[in-house]
Parts: sequence; structure tokens; C-alpha cells
Amino acid sequence: MQSEAQNLLDLNTQPHPGIVVSIQNEDPGVSSCLTNAVMPQQPTPKKPTRQWAAWTRQEEESFFTALRHVGKNFEKITCRVQSKNKDQVRHYYYRLVRRMNKLLGPGLCLDAKNSKDTNAAMLRW
Repeated sequence: MQSEAQNLLDLNTQPHPGIVVSIQNEDPGVSSCLTNAVMPQQPTPKKPTRQWAAWTRQEEESFFTALRHVGKNFEKITCRVQSKNKDQVRHYYYRLVRRMNKLLGPGLCLDAKNSKDTNAAMLRW
């Protein structure tokens, strides 16, 4: 005898939606009913976007001053730009890298992993 798991049909491959399939269990008299109901596919909810305030001129100046002094150490930069948290500082840094790469084009791409050259390019910009 086949197990119940082997008797189950893949509901996604049934040719006619909305058909009720009766599967006989190993016990005579006990059966299961499965319905391949047509359910509209719900789109996955969008991930909530961050609601961060724009950086002020003073915060940007503090960021670049800290970047010049401590390098790509986001915790130390956060201490110097006290109105932003570490995630905001990190996001701002990598957003600047992406913007600069977009402006430079494919021939002169900055490597975010090479922080020394990237920081130098940012500070010269």
C-alpha cells in the first residue's frame, strides 16, 4: 500500500482548477478531500522604506571632517556626527560611493572595499 504522502497530488499541477479530489486513506472508510481553489495571488507587501531626515550642510561637513580624520570607521564617524546613527552614516557613505561611480562611469569606478582610495576621492570631490 502506498503511504498517504505518496497519494497526495501536487495541487499546483492539476489541469482543472476548482476540482475536488478525493483520496482514499489506508483505512477503508476514511478519505480526505482536497480542493484546488483558485486564489488570487496576493503581491508581497513592500518592505517599509527608511524614513530618515535629509542630511544638513553641517552634518555633511561633520561627516567629511570625521572621514578625513578617522577613515571608514562608522562608529567613530557616528560619534562626531551625533545627530545620525551608525546605520545612517554607513548608508550615507555607500550612497556617496554609488553616486560617484555613476558620475565617473564604468572606466573610473571606485571600489568601496578599497576605502583609502575611495575616501581620498570623496574628500577631493
